[in-house]
Amino acid sequence: MRNKPKVLVLRTAGTNCDMETAFAFETVGAAPDLAHINQIIAGKKHLRDYEILVLSGGFSYGDDIGAGKILANEMRFRLKDRIKDFLREGRLIIGICNGFQILVKSGFLPGNGALRQEVSLIMNDSGKFEDRWVYLVDSSQITDDRKVPKCVWVRDMPRVIYLPVAHGEGKFVAADAKILERLRKNGQIVFQYCDAGGCPAGYPENPN
Repeated sequence: MRNKPKVLVLRTAGTNCDMETAFAFETVGAAPDLAHINQIIAGKKHLRDYEILVLSGGFSYGDDIGAGKILANEMRFRLKDRIKDFLREGRLIIGICNGFQILVKSGFLPGNGALRQEVSLIMNDSGKFEDRWVYLVDSSQITDDRKVPKCVWVRDMPRVIYLPVAHGEGKFVAADAKILERLRKNGQIVFQYCDAGGCPAGYPENPN
């Protein structure tokens, strides 16, 4: 019998959806464990005991100085070496909503080795919190990059998917055009906002 992959769902003040995220992993056959970041920092629980690290949605520390920024700093300055070892061993990390904001603001994404922040998520162009359903298209289907392997998290998904968004700081920006081009060549632009037919589109199809 195959062992269930062990999943650490990281939480802190303001995190939500962590229990739902743990339930989702349990539903597909994993063994999730919810842990506060202070337990990891103090060494009461260890990243090396897990195959997957999950940063779920919410408003960590109330997003007081920007979405995800405080938890991003904790990860960068207090867990950097442990997370780098985790990644070096080929283990998986996923950031959902606020978790993705944390990963980009900590510098762990898009992954330059130096943990220098190159991208961010800023206020939506609409100037408001966008909470609705949107379409996303597999970006490899609208470029010449079809030979680039997909992100492991989206393998075998349909070309166009329909899902909810809920964020005020969702506009992805990069420090310069070279970084965007590097992301494209590396196959790191996994999805793009689109209309129901799969064609890239602006607002309101793109909520950011």
